[in-house]
Amino acid sequence: MTYRQWIRNKFLGLQLGSKIRPARPICNAGGWDEEKLKEWLPEEAVGRIFAITPPSPWKGSDCIAWEPSSDGTFSLKTAYNSFKEDPSLPDQVFKLAWNWRGNKLVFEGVITHPTKAMMAIKACAAETLNATRREIVPRRPNFIANGLIKWYPPPKNVTKINVDGSFFSWNNIAACGGIFRDYLDRFIKGFSFNSGSCSITHAELWGIIKGIQIAIINDLHDVIIETDSQVAFNFVKDGVHSLHPCAPLIKDIRILANRIQHINWSHTLREANSLDDLLAKKGQELPFNLHIYDVPPLDICYALSLDCFRTFRLRGS
Repeated sequence: MTYRQWIRNKFLGLQLGSKIRPARPICNAGGWDEEKLKEWLPEEAVGRIFAITPPSPWKGSDCIAWEPSSDGTFSLKTAYNSFKEDPSLPDQVFKLAWNWRGNKLVFEGVITHPTKAMMAIKACAAETLNATRREIVPRRPNFIANGLIKWYPPPKNVTKINVDGSFFSWNNIAACGGIFRDYLDRFIKGFSFNSGSCSITHAELWGIIKGIQIAIINDLHDVIIETDSQVAFNFVKDGVHSLHPCAPLIKDIRILANRIQHINWSHTLREANSLDDLLAKKGQELPFNLHIYDVPPLDICYALSLDCFRTFRLRGS
């Protein structure tokens, strides 16, 4: 790994004397040592490093990934969008030109006359521009009627671990939280984890990792991991490309999951995941690293009582 990967559009240079040796920024628990990192790096760099899983022998070596894409692989489309003034805007002209049936050089290996290709692309571009000038009537969105949702306890002798992530754009900091409960709705443990500067998907996956780690430490052998993130749920169930930015986290989850005798994955709706949402947001206010609660924090007691009484929540509320 290099600092160039951790700090976007910046290069961090450290000049060390011949007699100075930097301490290895990993503590005995296998995570990043915040104090050691802050001795050498600015706050922004520490935040980015905390969002990365620490190196370990079973993860293999680093590889080069293409940042503009969602899965780390290079494509002409992402390269084109990286040069656009606003990459978020759709570019129908590019799609039409790329998928044009005359593009035989790419799809069939046949060379097409440049003049014919240019005329066809211009015609497609003109047609697209005319279509964008027309008045578009938006479709009425679909609403879910009578959507009453509540949290459901796990079966007997099973521990349910609900996890969630949180991201604040104003400080570019993400965090996650989770809560452990049994079939009698009893609070077992809770946690908040300030995961540093990363995406909301990374934070959701960090919540799963920390939940499994706490379960292993407390000898919990039969657990249900429940999240309201459909993306994180699909990543865990189906996996991701080896170059995907979340691939190291998925690898950690699978390694840790093998250390639990019975583990099941569950997806729920956001309204049934309100407790860990509060703990995730609480992690935004805490220093980097993991914070464990042996008793419920006061600011989640009301939401905890609502779950105990099987209170329904309205979908979208």
